[in-house]
Amino acid sequence: MLLECKIPLRCLEGRQIRIRWQDHIVVTPDIHHGDPCIKGTRIPVTMIIGSLADGMTPDEICDAYPQLRPEDIQAASAYNTKIEEVNGCES
Repeated sequence: MLLECKIPLRCLEGRQIRIRWQDHIVVTPDIHHGDPCIKGTRIPVTMIIGSLADGMTPDEICDAYPQLRPEDIQAASAYNTKIEEVNGCES
């Protein structure tokens, strides 16, 4: 499950590389009161992380929100991991 990964990875031409969450997550004051959302959507990172915590798979989340891509789910997980590190939380 993505939440268990310290550094979420995606596959590119058979190689795994770190995903840059900065390419997928934006904070816009007028969208969800400035909560981090997936770029180009109104889907907050907290909704994705909560869905994963509730047991949904990335595929199920993408099916429920067709505007999301698997990379967006990985980016949300990577962002969450970074925030936990900055705030001194351990998973």
